[in-house]
Amino acid sequence: MALYREWLERTRGAPLVIIFNGDNAKEFDNALNLFSSHAHQWVDVTIALQPLISAKLIELQPEDVPLLKKVTIDHRYLVPGRPRTVTPANIRKIISTLARIPTLTDLSWGYDSIPLFFYSLKWPNLRKFHAYTCRLKTEECLVLLDQLPHVEDIFFGNYIDGHYKTIVTAKNLHSLVLYCSSGSDMRIFNALILPSLETLQTCIPRDHTSVEHLIERSGCTLRHLTVNGIHGNLLALLELKCFCFLYSLRFTLLPCLTNEVARRLTWDTDTDQSIMFPHLSVIEISNNCDTTDGILSRMISSRWKGNRDPHGLKRLVVPRRFIKSGIVQDIDRATLRCLSEQGLDIVEIVLQ
Repeated sequence: MALYREWLERTRGAPLVIIFNGDNAKEFDNALNLFSSHAHQWVDVTIALQPLISAKLIELQPEDVPLLKKVTIDHRYLVPGRPRTVTPANIRKIISTLARIPTLTDLSWGYDSIPLFFYSLKWPNLRKFHAYTCRLKTEECLVLLDQLPHVEDIFFGNYIDGHYKTIVTAKNLHSLVLYCSSGSDMRIFNALILPSLETLQTCIPRDHTSVEHLIERSGCTLRHLTVNGIHGNLLALLELKCFCFLYSLRFTLLPCLTNEVARRLTWDTDTDQSIMFPHLSVIEISNNCDTTDGILSRMISSRWKGNRDPHGLKRLVVPRRFIKSGIVQDIDRATLRCLSEQGLDIVEIVLQ
């Protein structure tokens, strides 16, 4: 504890990013008390809902945390060997306090469900809300969006199709991420108006035109698209006219990039088919490809037009060691290395 105290003294009031991780349960009580006394320095805090932490949180008032911008509430940070049940009354108090903090713009909820009281409050200051594990039906998602009038970034990590009663307009929403089970109808697309939407991450809906109707209804221009998984008619989705102004295209989860998809994405002026995504500058492949050797690199090279053309492909994002390992075959490997030498920006990332 002496080391913590000395470190806090040296911060001299600087903003603090804190994760209350209970790995050392014996020292956790004292550490919690110490860092709670410096709540005026909190800017980014990660916690779990359990009695010891909740007792401190319910004492807080918005004026006690003048710098607080981001809160993550995550069950993964429960202190081992300690009681885990927090009374509904205390949860209500914590949620009520969070909703009244004027500086809080980013909230993540990492539990299986969201308390009903949460839906009854307006969150006028939140710009970003992520629900990683919550099973949220269509109507619940719509109610949340209605209570977040200025939200710009939404992440629903376990969306479930359900019935809905109203259509919701989220005029400031720029980014919508939806993870769902395969073969979903994605009814939420029929219940939204998103005039500022630029970034969409989704599985492939059974009725792929629901995405197009969302874009047309909203009057927005989509710039960034991420497709999760391969279930459904991927090409029918990508062929939608509402995607003609895409700047970046990302494939994630299961191998979406097949021979059929790669060939259709190839820039070929000798065919009768229209060129897909004429403004595409970034392609990201966050998984293995299911393509025959040479087809992937042909697609990439067809879109690489050098640094002189502002509309050609500029960046390819792939998993770490994608090119060096056996994931990419001989022709693809040689061609991608050549393109990299010519100036194509190939970025290797570590997948989470």
